[in-house]
Amino acid sequence: HYLDCGHNSITTIDVSQNTALSTFCCGNNNLTTLNLSQNQALSVLDCQNNSITTLDVSHNTALESLICSHNNLTILDLNNNTDLKSLFCDFNNLSNLDLSHNTMLTELYCDSNNLTVLDLSHNTELNNLHCESNNLTTLDVSANTALESLLCSGNNLTSLDVSNNTELMTLWCSYNNISALDISHNAALKYLVCQENRIVILDIFNNPSLIDAYINGRHDSNNGIESYMACSDTGITYAYLNFSTGVIITIETPAPAGCVNMYRLYNPNSGEHFYTSVSAERNHLISLGWNYEEVGWIAPSHSSVPVYRLYNQYGGEHHYTTSLNERNHLIGLGWLDEGIGWYSDESRSVPLYRQYNPNAFSNNHNYTTSLRENNWLVSIGWQPEGIGWYGIETSS
Repeated sequence: HYLDCGHNSITTIDVSQNTALSTFCCGNNNLTTLNLSQNQALSVLDCQNNSITTLDVSHNTALESLICSHNNLTILDLNNNTDLKSLFCDFNNLSNLDLSHNTMLTELYCDSNNLTVLDLSHNTELNNLHCESNNLTTLDVSANTALESLLCSGNNLTSLDVSNNTELMTLWCSYNNISALDISHNAALKYLVCQENRIVILDIFNNPSLIDAYINGRHDSNNGIESYMACSDTGITYAYLNFSTGVIITIETPAPAGCVNMYRLYNPNSGEHFYTSVSAERNHLISLGWNYEEVGWIAPSHSSVPVYRLYNQYGGEHHYTTSLNERNHLIGLGWLDEGIGWYSDESRSVPLYRQYNPNAFSNNHNYTTSLRENNWLVSIGWQPEGIGWYGIETSS
């Protein structure tokens, strides 16, 4: 029933008379062929680390575990192996892998082959998937809702949807061309490795189990930036990782009920400071090269005092004001009305100081809750213009 002849220098082996064989381990030898046509009771086969070029398991219908890694296989037909639960076929030369009949498969290791397509729509029981170092351009794991570990680094993926994989605990997707990664549905995620992609912002607010995130930035890889972030600390409630610099750029607490976080950004090319409550707008500007300067203040979701937002298409700058007269005057001069940007606190809790730079042609206003920043700008020539509006005082 059981035969282990691994780690020898065997070049040929005949098991045609061993019809009751259920477990056969012949790995780490010098085999080039293996005839298993008479071993119909075989349930476990380990023939890894040989030089096998063809492997016929069509007669082994009871096979549950197949380890044929590190061989020279170009074809692997598993259509008759409907009981197969574990498959290790990594480090071969496979260009195609049909798993449509292997519906009981729970773990698949097919790394380092020549796969361009991997159809997993029939493998709904899959827990572990390792398909690194292939030539995959797409990977659909939407049907694999039981997936706990996904390693797909070293492919040509441009996107990866893991929204259906709510049991996922480990995700490695580095060395691809992924531009955005949504892990908001993966609350069980503990380990994330996704460096060397085109990701700019990663939202990990919904990942309370995250322990380590490897975020070595693609664009700064020559600088050797390597950073691990521990998120098990209960003090971390919201975080973003900047993949262009390889560092954490902010840790953000969600705004209280009835309030919004106001994000502050800076354009190093034009000198403009920009303010928005819309995270999508913030993320877009960051992807264009704006510097994210974190949450500037907390604003009420609504009040009787709107802050109007205007845009000068000729000067390329924004202006913000609570004054309806100032708003109308700028519109009369050709500024574009962009509606209400946010609201000012009626209780006037936290002042936003407004400064004007008389030496700049455009982008010459700044707004801050910091009196120190206000005073420093005034000391170098900016003109104080009082208080622009008010934010909300919060305990956080």
